[in-house]
This record gives sequence, structure tokens and C-alpha cells, in this order.
Amino acid sequence: MPSLSPEQQFEDLKKKVESTLHSQFPVESKRSKLVLHSIEFKDDKSSLDIRAQKEALLAGKNWDIPVYADISLIRGENEVDRKKVLLMHLPKTTDRHGYIVEGNEYQVLNQFRLKSGVYHRMAPDGDALAEFNLANPDQFANGKSLKIRFDPAEAVFSLQHRNSNVPLYPLLRSIGTSDAEMQAAWGSEIFEKNQKKSTQDKAFKGLKRAVGDAAVGDNMLGDLLKKTKLLPETTEKTLGKAYTTVNSEVLVKSSENLLQLSRGERKPDDRSSLEFQSVHSFEDLLEGHLKRNATRIKRKMLNTIDGSRTVRGVVTTDQFDRALKSFFSTSL
Repeated sequence: MPSLSPEQQFEDLKKKVESTLHSQFPVESKRSKLVLHSIEFKDDKSSLDIRAQKEALLAGKNWDIPVYADISLIRGENEVDRKKVLLMHLPKTTDRHGYIVEGNEYQVLNQFRLKSGVYHRMAPDGDALAEFNLANPDQFANGKSLKIRFDPAEAVFSLQHRNSNVPLYPLLRSIGTSDAEMQAAWGSEIFEKNQKKSTQDKAFKGLKRAVGDAAVGDNMLGDLLKKTKLLPETTEKTLGKAYTTVNSEVLVKSSENLLQLSRGERKPDDRSSLEFQSVHSFEDLLEGHLKRNATRIKRKMLNTIDGSRTVRGVVTTDQFDRALKSFFSTSL
């Protein structure tokens, strides 16, 4: 949550940025490694310096502070280079809780976002839909969403990923769900229809097409689900029990909810309810943006790490500055 003091808000921002930068290292290839030792913020600006802020606004410039990093380039067992390099420029909070970037001052409002959990609703086409809002969405199959769909007309459950719908029954069997568990949740008639819908081999081929190279092997769904995270406080409300990850029990319980929803025996989950919303300040939003850009930055560093003999040859200020500036140009 944001502080009433601009200076305290900026201190909170620096902590978030420092933590995010540390999480991006080390960067390793087969031959080389970048190790981050420390981060230093050269903060010599005051949020009350109206004159300097006005000059930046009129000149179309940024009002920011430099951020330095002490980084080593290691090849094999040898430290090839160690330098304190200018890593990025961090916009300083003004006394109006704003940030001046390229002559524009941005005031970022708090945002409500849906908490991680499993939410059930009726889709416009009449199908019942369970949407899995993961706490770590980037960890499931290329960062795309996971859903379960129930078609009342066909009485068939499917796992939906991207534009693919894969029969759910053989996938549940592959992660250890018994026929008795599914029959108890769905009833004999619907269970038999789903049992006959597809073979495990066809389901695996369908899942493979959906997730691509995100998982391989006979336990591909199980391997993907192990990486998922859920908030226990929300799943306790929508599933009747607290869960921290998506597992076979979660999938069966969610499919049972869909069946009840399609029959009018259950109301849709109210995703707009405050109990399912979290408040995110500017610091939170920028932290998330930088984390989403981390893969691209790391890929660029890996492209040059083995051919360089200096830290600066691998780590450039532009890489991080562009990621930060894109937050103001694309996220607001």
C-alpha cells in the first residue's frame, strides 16, 4: 500500500526495484556467468525540489536518479571482470506522488486486481467455465491461462488452453484420479459419457498441441500443475477448501462446481466482490512490469555473455531503461 509521504513511497519503490533486480541474477550460459553483488541508488534529489521538476517538464526530460550495480563476469573458475556499472535510471517520486518521464508527469492510481483462485461462471455460449487465475501465471505452459469447460449439451468436460479443448477424463486419469472419484463427483451417466469421449493417447496428443514444448512425457499435465500456485483464502471460498496449488482434487472439485452451476444448483462466483480483489500501488505495478520484462533482458545478455570480456559489454543501461520507460508508455 502506498505511503502518504512521497519520500517513503520512493523508499518502498527502491526496495521493490532492488529485490526485482537481484532476482534476475545470476545470468548463466554454459561457459560464463554474471553475478550481481550489490545495488546502489544515488538518491540526491528531494521530492520538494519544484524548480528542478519544472525544468525537467519544460525540457522534455526525466527527473530520475541513477541506479548502479556491482557485477562480476565469471568464465570457468576465473573472474574476467568486475565493475560497478550504471544499470538504469529510476524516476523519483515528486511531492505530488508523480513521476516525470520525457517531460510528462504521471500519477499512477491504485488498481484493483483479481486475486489468484478458481472462479466459476456461465459463458455466453451456454457452457459452464472455470477460470484458474494463478498466482504465478507465467509458470503454466508458456504463461497462458488454464480453464475447465463443461458443455451441458454434450455433458462433456474439457481442459481449455489457448484455443484447444482437451477431454478432461483421460487427463485426470493420467494424474492419478480414480474412476470412483470422478463418478462420485459427476454421477454415473455423465461419468460414462466422459469416459467414452477420448482415449488417453488422443488426449495427450491434444494437450501436446496445446502446450507445445512446455511439457513432455506421460505425466506432462502433472508436471505442469506442480508449478502452479493458488491463494488458499480464495479457493476456500470457491472450492470449499484451501488449496495452494492446482492438483487432481482441485480439478475434480471445480468440475463438480461447473456441473452444479449448469443445473442452476449453484450461483456463479462474484469476481467483482472485494473479497476477491487485491489493491496494487505504483510500486507493485512497476515491480510486476519489470519481472515480465526479465526474460527478454536475460535473453539479450545471454546473446553476448560468452563473447565479451567486460561486464559493460554484456550489461547495458539501455536494456533496463527501456523496460522501465515502457511501463509509462504502454501500461498507463
